[in-house]
Amino acid sequence: MKFGVHVSVSGGFDQALERAAGIGCDCFQMFVSNPRSWAPAEIDPVAAETFQESRKNLALGPVVVHVTYLPNLASPEDSLFKKSRNHLGSQYAVSAALGAEFFVIHPGSHKGSGLDAGIARIAEGLRLIFDKTPAGPMLLLENTAGGGNTIGRNPEELAAIAEAVDTPERIGLCLDTCHAYAMGVDVAAKGGFKKFVASHTELLGKNSLQVVHANDSMFKLGAGRDRHQHIGLGEIGEKGFREILSTSGIKKVPFILETPVNEERDDAGNLAAIRALAAKKTFWKK
Repeated sequence: MKFGVHVSVSGGFDQALERAAGIGCDCFQMFVSNPRSWAPAEIDPVAAETFQESRKNLALGPVVVHVTYLPNLASPEDSLFKKSRNHLGSQYAVSAALGAEFFVIHPGSHKGSGLDAGIARIAEGLRLIFDKTPAGPMLLLENTAGGGNTIGRNPEELAAIAEAVDTPERIGLCLDTCHAYAMGVDVAAKGGFKKFVASHTELLGKNSLQVVHANDSMFKLGAGRDRHQHIGLGEIGEKGFREILSTSGIKKVPFILETPVNEERDDAGNLAAIRALAAKKTFWKK
């Protein structure tokens, strides 16, 4: 199995590679622009070529790009929709230049316009992005933790987006363990994660799951709170992650950790924890 974390690109994309390799990642996730800025993502062609060459030398992959926090393709407001589409488009183009395999998005919030209207907006935006960058990473729809008017809280909503875009070969899934748990899906129970995956792949295709975001939860099952915890130290727990990691059919799916970094544990510690649990060993929690 392949495990990695979300790494910073501070100092340049090459630094993200060094950080990932330095803590023992097999694969990794990153942003390609400031997550709290509307400034478009940009990259020099020489830097993109250098990144791809360095990545080969370090044998890291796949590379997963996560979209930044501000865009909302489901917005009913024309100005925000266009701004979101353009910003996501610039990130997608840079991801393509870097040779990233996957591009993860949160579907967005319809802001009261209704589920159908929100899905139509998302699909319109994705079609325009794909038209502008015909060859790029597979776009992965991520399940949400629910709350408000967010879209993507169940497989039916994610499948509706994929169907509306009408380019199934370019759409896949990124499933987040904490988000599922927050929505009341007991992925920690025996067979729970397998059922959760099956409920999505039955609608989006048996090979649609491309990435798992492996995050423990600070809050109890069904709390609707998206707060990540260190692997094995939250409500999903060590036993729950052993169940998740032993699920048949996911051995080739990369696991990306988006866990906290604090005095309790850092990224290297969480990588060690999930690898120990994958090997069915007990990991020392301190």
